[in-house]
Amino acid sequence: MGDDSLYGFAGGDSLDGGPGDDFISGGDGNDSIGGSAGDDQISPGDGFDFVDAGLGNDSINKFGSKGAGTLFGGDGNDVIWGGTESDSVDGGEGNDQLVGFEGNDTLSGGPGDDVLTGSDGNDLLDGENGDDSLYGGKGLDTLVGGDGSDLLSKYLETSSGNFHGGEGSDTVWGSEVADTIYGGGGDDL
Repeated sequence: MGDDSLYGFAGGDSLDGGPGDDFISGGDGNDSIGGSAGDDQISPGDGFDFVDAGLGNDSINKFGSKGAGTLFGGDGNDVIWGGTESDSVDGGEGNDQLVGFEGNDTLSGGPGDDVLTGSDGNDLLDGENGDDSLYGGKGLDTLVGGDGSDLLSKYLETSSGNFHGGEGSDTVWGSEVADTIYGGGGDDL
């Protein structure tokens, strides 16, 4: 218990920081990382990694790393960056910032006012509950606002998108090519 620094290096590691504000580096290999309670900084590294940051305002950074990740922020206001392959990213409860980077990513905001950014690949962005901002990137993206007053955008992108506003008063900015837009319930723009 306390503020720990854990390093996994190469190989398939299982790391758990426990309660406290931890720094955890998985290194290369297929790692399983738990942050537990506290404001943790987690860098899974290369490999097919599973991360559950737990309770707290956490940072998970797989930016530039190879291998798909399953990245879960847990409760708190989290910042999560995916890697170079197809990641599954879930912010959990709180006001989260999720970035898919490369690959065909699935980003789920969870309850809270979240910001989801797709980047390259054919991504699925689901804001779920709350007033969310979803930004598609290159690729055929699907943006789902969910409950709340959401912003869904592929503005100035040259690849089409599928937009589902959901419940609430949503704002949708399509791409520069043909898009499919479903407003859902509420007064949409």
